[in-house]
Amino acid sequence: MALQRRCEAEFGTVHIIGVDPDNPDGLTAYLGDKALPVAGTGAVDHIAFLATGVEAMRKTLQTAEVAYRERTVPSLGLHQVFIEDPSGVTIELNFPAEEISRRAETHPAHPATAQANANLGD
Repeated sequence: MALQRRCEAEFGTVHIIGVDPDNPDGLTAYLGDKALPVAGTGAVDHIAFLATGVEAMRKTLQTAEVAYRERTVPSLGLHQVFIEDPSGVTIELNFPAEEISRRAETHPAHPATAQANANLGD
C-alpha cells in the first residue's frame, strides 16, 4: 500500500469508474446512494487529492462554515475528508490515516463525533 500511495503522490492517478447497466449496485456501493444520469455521458462525480494536515483542514473548513464529512479507510491507510464544490462535485482529500491515529492517542474523540463517523460506514 505504501508503494501505491507514493506512486500516486509522485505522478497522480485517474480512476475511471463505469456503470454496469445490468448491475448498477456496484457503482452505488462505490459512490454512495446518488442518482445516476439517465442519458448522456454523465458528470464528474468527484476528484481526489493526497493531502497532509487534517487538523488544519478541519479548522479551515469550520472557520469558513463549510460542511464536510469524513471517514477512515484502514485497508488503504487513508483518512478521507469530503466537501462539495458549488457545482455539486465532491472533493475528496486523502490524508494519511496515521494523522488520525496519532491524534486519537493524545485527544480521544468526543462520543458524538465518534458515533457520527461510525455512521458513515452504514
